[in-house]
Amino acid sequence: MNIGEKIKRLRGFRGLTCEGLSELIDRTRPYLSSVENGHNPPTKKLLRVIADALDVDVDYFEHEPGSPAIPHIKDDLDLLYYFSNRRRGLDGIERIELTRLPLLTSRDIAAYAISARMLEQIMRHDTTIVAPSHVHTHDAFAFVMPDESMEPKINQGETVIVSTKLEPKDEGVVLALTNEGDVMIRVLARRGRQHQFTPANRAFPTITKAKTEIRALFSVVLVVGEGFGEA
Repeated sequence: MNIGEKIKRLRGFRGLTCEGLSELIDRTRPYLSSVENGHNPPTKKLLRVIADALDVDVDYFEHEPGSPAIPHIKDDLDLLYYFSNRRRGLDGIERIELTRLPLLTSRDIAAYAISARMLEQIMRHDTTIVAPSHVHTHDAFAFVMPDESMEPKINQGETVIVSTKLEPKDEGVVLALTNEGDVMIRVLARRGRQHQFTPANRAFPTITKAKTEIRALFSVVLVVGEGFGEA
């Protein structure tokens, strides 16, 4: 993912249009569009202005963290890495607060699916874990892989971090919730009005569902390992 694509994806994550961000950085919409599309590489000065407008560290645009288990979703991990929950105290010292994430089971997610306030219920779930040190966003939850369908990318029993804000993308790993309450983690491929969910472990079937059969889709952004967050 190049710098322009990162700006565009981060802008979308923040809920900003191209015109909205261009106003924040005092540039025209066509100019910002040319930056995002890679036709006009931004200067370091402009990157600092964009970083301030999007509330991230400027080195977000050049940082390339790796993901030990799912390298092809490192760009989403990249986003979480720089969404900080920093607060400056009256003494002028900046501190990073610990973030706690809801820890859900398949049954929890299925139970919340019947509510129109699903995300609100997820975020108020009683069972929580301390987020990994580099995850400082509250817009995520933790989930334990229930089966072997994604081995070796994600092993059964490993905990994953799931974003509630990032738009799921083709060839990305997602957590899908069907209308029947089934929960699965697979690689997503959109095929017109259908979604195809492919496991990493070929002993499990590829599942095809109509878009209308899917209650919710979330991006899986990080694998943190088996037993993470246990006492």
